[in-house]
Amino acid sequence: MFKLATTTAAAAAAFALAAPASAALTINQDPDPCTTAAPVCNFDFSGVVNAAGMFSEAGSFTLPDQGALSGVVTSINVGGNGNIDFTRIYLAGPGGPIDFNLETGILDIGTLINSGISGGTFTLNVVGTADGPSSFSGDLTFSAVPEPGTWALMIIGFGAIGFAMRRRKDVTTSVRYA
Repeated sequence: MFKLATTTAAAAAAFALAAPASAALTINQDPDPCTTAAPVCNFDFSGVVNAAGMFSEAGSFTLPDQGALSGVVTSINVGGNGNIDFTRIYLAGPGGPIDFNLETGILDIGTLINSGISGGTFTLNVVGTADGPSSFSGDLTFSAVPEPGTWALMIIGFGAIGFAMRRRKDVTTSVRYA
């Protein structure tokens, strides 16, 4: 009985003192900085998990205006040794958290398609567990939505073309044979 209690206490102490996996997340922007003058901005990011255990990593970026944001995150097995299992991937920012859709298995994938995101500073959060050295990477693509004035001019232009085509007089042709 004493041996079982000692073994259980030692296992609990080892688990409590185990260091969590360390990770690092870097985000690269193109163009840098992302501005309203650029209709599309790309954010490439990558992270490395150095040890087995739970990890949580975050990186921030700024969107200049309202637009559409889409992205994908994938886990990468380094040398066949490590595997990442994502538990949650989300963006924290204006309007509350936006979760990625997760597909888990041998290769974990997180996808995001959101057409109504506002401008502001966002933080990409990647949370999961790793069973050894591993990495993850992905990209986010932001496309600015045209302003209402631009949409109005485009609609008026299509209306003017339609009106001009409708007002056009019919032309009759005749063919004579000799």
